[in-house]
Amino acid sequence: LIVSSFIHQQDYKGALDYLKKKKTKENLALQSEVSLYRGIQLFNEQKLQKSLPYFSNAKTSNDSEIKVKANYWEAETLYELKKYSEALNKFKSTKKMINATNSAEYYLIDYNIGYTHFKLKEYENAITYFNQFLNTYFDDESIKDDTYIRLGDNYFATRNYTNAIKNYKNVVDKNSAESDYAQYQMGMSYGFKNQN
Repeated sequence: LIVSSFIHQQDYKGALDYLKKKKTKENLALQSEVSLYRGIQLFNEQKLQKSLPYFSNAKTSNDSEIKVKANYWEAETLYELKKYSEALNKFKSTKKMINATNSAEYYLIDYNIGYTHFKLKEYENAITYFNQFLNTYFDDESIKDDTYIRLGDNYFATRNYTNAIKNYKNVVDKNSAESDYAQYQMGMSYGFKNQN
């Protein structure tokens, strides 16, 4: 009841302090879950480095769902800290942990992996994951458009100008928010294509 009060007030630090003092089997199990919430809270406050130990603690949970969430948030945090190689490993391990019951919650996993490969300049791998992401059902047009832009950028980086143009054109044809950038990149691609 006391822990519920802390959680209801989003005082996860207070809840953890209480749980550490009252070491019962039930409290130890609850401590992992509350650590996850505290980590997310610190992430949202942009206290990224401080959030990492909470995700590590949450990964010790016996609850597989808590473990998956902790792994995912740890990957997100490492990405934001520009530790792309570590983030990539965590995103990929999260993808392996995902099952049919929780896959909808992690629909951005291939997008995240694609972006991480992109940041590492691993363009062929980024292309694979961005295409996998586009092959899954997804409603958010702005993220879909961003994926086409990043696909175009990856193809551009690998000098595959035909596929770069094709992906940029998807955004230009919809006249979406990023269509100016896509149109500029299409022009650059046509220029390089004609030079080859």
